[in-house]
Amino acid sequence: MNATQTIQTVVLNDHRFAVEERNDNMSFNLTMMSKHYGPLKAPRQWFRTESAKSYLDALSKVHKCTLADLVEVRKIRKFIKNYIPY
Repeated sequence: MNATQTIQTVVLNDHRFAVEERNDNMSFNLTMMSKHYGPLKAPRQWFRTESAKSYLDALSKVHKCTLADLVEVRKIRKFIKNYIPY
């Protein structure tokens, strides 16, 4: 199997953040995405909320996968991977 990886910078509402494509899966750097909103909106805070837990639980059921398939932590940075909610 030949692994491919591409990292792109995306601009959303005048803010830049990294999006990684690896083996046809997308990962979003939540730390970079939330930086503009301050430390109270950091991924480590959001992942502790009941709404985040419910959202990820529902998303994992819809896509028939585990939480580990959706969230990856890298050097204390969390990425949502594989699925773009619709």
